[in-house]
Amino acid sequence: MAMITYRSYEKMGYRFSDVLESSLQVPYRSIILVDDSPAGYPGTLNAVRRFARDYGKELHALRSTLYGGALKPTRATARQTAIDAFLDNFSSEKFLLFLDDDFILKPGWTVDFIRSSGYESPTFGMFWGVNWDSTDSRRGRGADARDSHEPLGHGEHGG
Repeated sequence: MAMITYRSYEKMGYRFSDVLESSLQVPYRSIILVDDSPAGYPGTLNAVRRFARDYGKELHALRSTLYGGALKPTRATARQTAIDAFLDNFSSEKFLLFLDDDFILKPGWTVDFIRSSGYESPTFGMFWGVNWDSTDSRRGRGADARDSHEPLGHGEHGG
């Protein structure tokens, strides 16, 4: 599982633990965390370290690689850093699951995924779920976002 973060724990508080715990319904052994939080904001890394320790997950904690002369980390550099870490360290794994840092997986999600996705097909590449924003500050976009079946845009860097 990969997660890109930027001050996620500081923004989400205890809900960040809910995000991590929701991932336990998916079978994975390692977490690739690309945390570009500035110095002085260790909450996200510390929370993921505790989670990995408590649930027996191997943790690869990284910061973004600045590709192609990029001057600062972005969601794109963080995502590519996670993909590169996956390809370099997990060649025997079939899938890399990216979990947004503000997304709580629906209980039973893996069963729905297996039934509906055709993931056994050699052409399978990506599965996109419906966003259900877990914080009030990300919700107020028209009708109740929790009931929407339209993907919502992402806020500032992270996840």
